[in-house]
Amino acid sequence: MKRFLLLLGAMIALATACMPDGSYNGELPEQPENNQQQDEITLMVEASTVPNFESEWFITVTSNCNWKASADEKWITNVTKSGSAGTNKLEFKILDNPNTYKREGHIIVTNSSGSVRKTLTLIQDAYAEEFVPSIEVDVDTNNYIGYEYKGGELRVTITANIDYIVESPCDWLTYTETASGITISIAANDTGEGRLGNIMIWNPEYSQYQYESTSKVISIRQNPAPYKIGDIVTKNGGKGIVFHIGSDGIKIISVTEGECIWSTENRHINTTETHYGAETMAKVKAISDWATKYPAFKWCADYGTDWYLPSLYELNLIKIPLKDIDAVLSENGYPKLTEPSYHEHWSSSEVAENIVHYIVYSSNTGGHMADKNEKKFVRAVYTFE
Repeated sequence: MKRFLLLLGAMIALATACMPDGSYNGELPEQPENNQQQDEITLMVEASTVPNFESEWFITVTSNCNWKASADEKWITNVTKSGSAGTNKLEFKILDNPNTYKREGHIIVTNSSGSVRKTLTLIQDAYAEEFVPSIEVDVDTNNYIGYEYKGGELRVTITANIDYIVESPCDWLTYTETASGITISIAANDTGEGRLGNIMIWNPEYSQYQYESTSKVISIRQNPAPYKIGDIVTKNGGKGIVFHIGSDGIKIISVTEGECIWSTENRHINTTETHYGAETMAKVKAISDWATKYPAFKWCADYGTDWYLPSLYELNLIKIPLKDIDAVLSENGYPKLTEPSYHEHWSSSEVAENIVHYIVYSSNTGGHMADKNEKKFVRAVYTFE
């Protein structure tokens, strides 16, 4: 408008100069000079995107006048309040963005009178949770988890945001996968010594030094059994040799043996036992005049309190350490299980009302069956924890 008024004034002066004699000398009338300087402010940038975390920033302000600055949002703080003519820094600080959406704020720079106004627009990124790979378990990984010799199972719930693998360097520590994690099986300790073992749950793509949460080690400490395979132990009046140490306890078999028939009657005892001969022993003892009718069971009962005729399963367990058992028996002057060459031992496991399983330790064949009134060898078994 000012320039327009200046141009309009120049045209009026020109018309006046031509009126007296009709001539024009080509000169414009002199105009008054305007030496007043206009305030100017320049920002290095006028819009910028900033990160979602707390940080400090500055921009360059170039001006020919004094200026002042302020922010219109509380998350823009520590703003340089004023500056003088020249090139100066306008410093400011932004705070963390807790929101899951972007936000906008402004820094307004003006001259003293407010007639010149410049705006720096700041757009801050939304909060985004940093991805941290993680594997978590619900058991103590800072200390050993103790187990007795019988072993057992440890159910572990695994929570992870990455894939993982499970590894066990110990053959006595095995695992199965479940819907929520894994179940660790701790085998019975028949070594005669305490032992330590680990189960590792980890992802090899992530360094355990960079991300401690991507590697979990479950440590197991297991106590030894009070005896080891081959030890001779006296229990409840009977002497036996340890042949099995497992989750079902410690089993010993008598160091001596008898020879007799299984029973004098063909009667199905209807036992449901498959692993534990003591169940059949209890059913036999409930029969009237059992001591006379069931000589094999009577021999075991006489050997010691709570000794019993072993099941086929229990007799088969002896095949695992058979050589060691026979060696100890022989060294101590007791009859071996494998001699004579066709040494037949009764089990308590029935086949029918008149048929029973027996075992031959000198033979690798299985499925031996005989009539209950046949005479065979008998050894008693005792189980304890």
